[in-house]
Amino acid sequence: MNKKLLAGAGLAFTLLFSPLSQAFAAETTGDLRKVDNVAHRGASAYAPENTIAAFDKAVEMKAD
Repeated sequence: MNKKLLAGAGLAFTLLFSPLSQAFAAETTGDLRKVDNVAHRGASAYAPENTIAAFDKAVEMKAD
């Protein structure tokens, strides 16, 4: 095995599993991020695609 590859893999695993990365991750738990639920063709499984009925059904199903 190549020594550079082995050293790189060791460094990557050290950074991945270090307690320092866990400390920084704990600080951001208070932030909430909203994910947009987009139905760009409407609820096409329930009505024909790109129709008013499909978009009305998507809004009814809580699409943004």
